[in-house]
Amino acid sequence: MSFNNRNLTESHLKDGDRKETIPQAADVADTSTQIHGPFFIEQMLLFEYKELSKHNLTGVFVLPSAHNPLCWHGVVFVRHGVYIEGVFKFDILIPQNFPYGNCPKIIFTNPIYHPDVNPETGELYLKKSFPEWSPRNHLYQILLHIKQIFYRVNTENAVNSEAAYLYESEFHRFKQKVAQSIEKGRRRLFDNDSDDPHAIKFKKWDPNVHEVALKSLLANKKEILKAGILSRNS
Repeated sequence: MSFNNRNLTESHLKDGDRKETIPQAADVADTSTQIHGPFFIEQMLLFEYKELSKHNLTGVFVLPSAHNPLCWHGVVFVRHGVYIEGVFKFDILIPQNFPYGNCPKIIFTNPIYHPDVNPETGELYLKKSFPEWSPRNHLYQILLHIKQIFYRVNTENAVNSEAAYLYESEFHRFKQKVAQSIEKGRRRLFDNDSDDPHAIKFKKWDPNVHEVALKSLLANKKEILKAGILSRNS
């Protein structure tokens, strides 16, 4: 089972470009023990991937693994709050009987100091928002939750008890610990040892390469904005 290039291209098409043929998971009989074949699961995952573009996921990027469609690589950029300037990589591990069975797992792959993140394994505690996973839940909801934990810290039922205590009682020390984890994470961003071609990798700034790309992006943005203004005025 794999996402081939054609399917990945289709998953990015805008609404109306093709007729939606994948059923909403909520419309499928809610039988948690029901097992589906690889084709059904692949189509459900394609549907989930397409759904991401319909929701406010700014600052979060994901890409299915080239080796295993049940593993998605992701990264979240934090733009304000205690975790400002944090850049955290993570993996989404999807159960084989998706969308039934257990909730997908989120494993942060670089250091993060947070009450909801296991300091030993990097796993994000999801029971607060997803006490029971059902076909009515979607992967975009988990990604939204990943964004929210950095802006609204919840210390209830924390898996990192020290982080929860410091957040409630010694906030200045909590901020110091967070700053340390952000710095460690940023130093590890350039560790690109994965053999997965879809792994999210970072490279240090090279003016000869990235300056050209940046100017091209800014030029395209100006053209798009100009076209939008002309369209509204016509």
